[in-house]
Amino acid sequence: MAQMWEVVGGADKGGILVREGKETASAQTKDRLSTGALIEEIELAGERLNYKLVSGTGPEVGWISIKLPGKDLAVKTDKKPRQPKPTKVGPNDDAPKPLVLLFPGQGSQYVGMLKELKDDPKVKEMLEKSKDILGWDVLDVCLNGPESKLEETKFCQVAMHVANLCAVEKLKKEKPEVVERCSAVAGLSLGEYTALTVAGMITFEDSIRIVRSRAEAMQDAVGDGRKSERRSKVELEVGALAVGIGDAACGGGAR
Repeated sequence: MAQMWEVVGGADKGGILVREGKETASAQTKDRLSTGALIEEIELAGERLNYKLVSGTGPEVGWISIKLPGKDLAVKTDKKPRQPKPTKVGPNDDAPKPLVLLFPGQGSQYVGMLKELKDDPKVKEMLEKSKDILGWDVLDVCLNGPESKLEETKFCQVAMHVANLCAVEKLKKEKPEVVERCSAVAGLSLGEYTALTVAGMITFEDSIRIVRSRAEAMQDAVGDGRKSERRSKVELEVGALAVGIGDAACGGGAR
């Protein structure tokens, strides 16, 4: 796979100079290569780079200097260009609508959550699975609290994550087109994990385990001296998540 480079110089000049040939005396192109552009290496000759533009603005191909005395103009990177916006979504490959599902995080909880959804078959299935993984009953905490318990991070974050997913099931029944044809999913803090789950990047079961570890680590971080142990656990599980997502993460929040 070709080496990728990121343009880091030229911010104060609208980008960096591009020349048509390897020699610095060769003709200069009309346009500059934009700062932040991602380029693919074609040939590297000393401090001169022959590139192909991958993302950003500027000439499609050309030669640039990768550094000046005491200043980098372009650096090697592992970054990948964002995938193009989807043109087909949902089970019927329909064109996406200008809709985004945005999921809330901790702080939106209240005692009585899920009261209207608890009898839905899909919701029941998720609640049973989460109970098996967690060893405690999300529905009981949501319905009965008490509020002080529901506000505890280790309970609240998992409860909110499950409630978000249950709300999606309700939306699928009431307005299926919104779910099937939304352009993207996103979340506020904890809600990001719900977005990843809805986008199909992680399974429901894995999302419960990851959110649980995150919540327990944050709970421990404010008090009981086990935060290093918990943090290591979170790093392991989130690391596994990153491996599992792989290149799919390059698409951002698009479904």
